[in-house]
Amino acid sequence: MELAFAFPAMNADHSTEGQLWAAIVDFDRIAAPSFPVFTQFCIVAKFRVTPEEIGLPQLVRLDLTRPNGVRSQVSGDQQLNTVRHPTDPARSTGATIITSVGIVFAEPGDHFIHVIANGREVQSISLLVEEAPRDREQAVADD
Repeated sequence: MELAFAFPAMNADHSTEGQLWAAIVDFDRIAAPSFPVFTQFCIVAKFRVTPEEIGLPQLVRLDLTRPNGVRSQVSGDQQLNTVRHPTDPARSTGATIITSVGIVFAEPGDHFIHVIANGREVQSISLLVEEAPRDREQAVADD
């Protein structure tokens, strides 16, 4: 199984026809009004699966590394739903998983979401979490 792509999205799903749709995708920065901040989003990952891998357990999970280097699991193992290519069973096919996550970011800094497939890290997605710029008029009033 090989990763084709992975990206963050504010929302994602499959249409009734099986096509992927996603909204506000591939961001790499989160601006928080204050800390800690709770943020919800999705990680969308598509894998290429060979005919020999169809039907075998294919597990995907997400880990998070915080700015202090502490790494923790943010989603449990999820079974990737794999099906044979509809017109050519000998051909590799794609399988997509959408994982919704809710993360409390306790501090600003560089965070990394790691995509783990069958126990092997296949991608790391960088997220800069920073304090949102304050409105200039509000900043003057506060001083």
